Amino acid sequence: MLKSIAALALLAGLGQAWNEFSSFKDNECKEPLKLESLDWKRDGLDHFGLEIRNSITNDQRANGVWIDEVTFPDAAPSSQTGTQKKVYWSVPPPGRGCSYVLMKQFDRASEHNVVSNLNGEIIIIARKGGCYYSSLDDNTGFITTYCCGAGDCAVADLGTGLIAKREEPKASAIPAPKEERNALSPAAHASDMVRRDATIDIKSPSGTIKTAAVVGRDDPAPPSTCSVVSTSNADFKAVGRQIAITKVQQCGTGGSQEVPCTFAAGQEKTIETALSTEESYTLETGGGIEQSIGVDATFLGAGVTSTTTLSFSMSEAWTTTTGKEVTDGKASSTMNTLQQEPGTTAFLSYVPMYRCWEGRIRCTADNGNWHEGDQSYCVPEDAGWYSIVYTALGAAD
Repeated sequence: MLKSIAALALLAGLGQAWNEFSSFKDNECKEPLKLESLDWKRDGLDHFGLEIRNSITNDQRANGVWIDEVTFPDAAPSSQTGTQKKVYWSVPPPGRGCSYVLMKQFDRASEHNVVSNLNGEIIIIARKGGCYYSSLDDNTGFITTYCCGAGDCAVADLGTGLIAKREEPKASAIPAPKEERNALSPAAHASDMVRRDATIDIKSPSGTIKTAAVVGRDDPAPPSTCSVVSTSNADFKAVGRQIAITKVQQCGTGGSQEVPCTFAAGQEKTIETALSTEESYTLETGGGIEQSIGVDATFLGAGVTSTTTLSFSMSEAWTTTTGKEVTDGKASSTMNTLQQEPGTTAFLSYVPMYRCWEGRIRCTADNGNWHEGDQSYCVPEDAGWYSIVYTALGAAD
């Protein structure tokens, strides 16, 4: 309801075109680069950018605007040997506390199972207006989006602190992203209210925001007993949530000589086990206490001390069934040598892969209440891929 009211209030002032990631051939964003996609074949128009219309918290729009299989016929190659091309993107100033985000869609053929709160891999975080670099293969699918406020932007921050800890925007400071212009978007307001009430907010694919009380393992909640009543015959692979592996670094230029920069400094990160549900669980256990776990993925550390009593019981049921305990995988960039484009500011990220099982789980409280539903249990694999996220063309702000 809050989002609908904000959208209606905004409609009266909508006279301008959508903002976009405008495409260019050069690092000054002066020579436009034509883009081609099957999505645009019918309109008969030339396209030189990707529209930004939806916020990153808009689940009904799957985190943003989707554009499939984009090619760059006139872009220069980004290396002597590879297939990727240099594509530069220009964006207008997003306003204080806001950022534009460009994502690559996950490969639908091999990465269609996602244990993440985003539907793509972030390649650009634009906190300021300017020209941004990317290295891309033809037939890349994109998702364009934006966020405003610490609550909304946390999902895109990837653990860097670049945008999630910035000063909150004022209503007058947020420009053209037309969907939301209040000091915090409705999802951010909900997130702040949730934190004050000691609950967590959970995003649902249906577009609603669910809240669940945080019940620690040591809290005096009546115990629940969960069991996996059925499982699929085979396991499957899934893509996990993208995380930052290194700190942000600037890659300079030596006059006319480009200086190569690589990400070689090791910084180990933890990849956690995940429970992924297709519907929310609320189990009344008596005494006015509810245990809850919501739609989307709940990540479990090896100690499982910061999650709910209910999700802890679920994880125990799955470890018994699969023989795979709640374990933490490790990702480190120590041996990684991805090369950063000279004259840019960026950080290295990692997208983990998971091994998952699907099944139906049933949980029963001491007072006899029960809930049953479909669920996936995913443990980190020793696999995944590294990628560079660009945050500026030039020095960091």
